[in-house]
Amino acid sequence: MASVLAKEIEAALAQWDPAVKLGDKLYVSEVSDAATATRHHFAGEVTGLSGDVAKLDGYDFVYDATSGNFTRKPWRSERILRIDNALVIYVLPDTCDLDALRHERDGAELVITDGAAFRLADTRYSGR
Repeated sequence: MASVLAKEIEAALAQWDPAVKLGDKLYVSEVSDAATATRHHFAGEVTGLSGDVAKLDGYDFVYDATSGNFTRKPWRSERILRIDNALVIYVLPDTCDLDALRHERDGAELVITDGAAFRLADTRYSGR
């Protein structure tokens, strides 16, 4: 009986498709209701996974309240993040160039783009 159960578990694991995979490119921001909260975003490639924890290699973006825009820090860094409901996560296409990723204003919209293949309007910061 145990071997039948083990085979069923093995078959289920073989079909399991995690939401986040090694090599995925993610754009991550924290969910915050506080108007005074420091806003940090991170864009990076998943280099490690363990349960609901992901290690990413990429860039920090810091919000500038004066311009209403995010500025990318010039150096790469690594982040270890717990994938949960406190984060807003966008999966970026494989073609997205993380080294060229930046924020632009297009009228009232705040747009995240690599200047080529990727463009995403972040509606949470439109009109600010």
